[in-house]
Amino acid sequence: MMTAEQALRQFTAVDSPDMVADVLLDMGITGRPRQYTCCPVTQYLERFCGPGWKASQMVVWNDRDPVTRLPAVVGQFIAGFDRGDYPMLEG
Repeated sequence: MMTAEQALRQFTAVDSPDMVADVLLDMGITGRPRQYTCCPVTQYLERFCGPGWKASQMVVWNDRDPVTRLPAVVGQFIAGFDRGDYPMLEG
């Protein structure tokens, strides 16, 4: 298992929220809007880091690991996902 920081490094070269959506879509990761335990970013972290992740537009956390700050573009993606900008990732 990776740490959240390690898993989120995948997004350091991503330039836009749309590109974050593309990465998640390519991996088959979906989620539910406005639910911090079920957004695609938490589903991504659970796949690579284990269960129990939660996400806001700024940080991710669980009961075991330190709070990890999200790359800005990932936070922008979460805001757009919660607005309904990425219906193809709702599931």
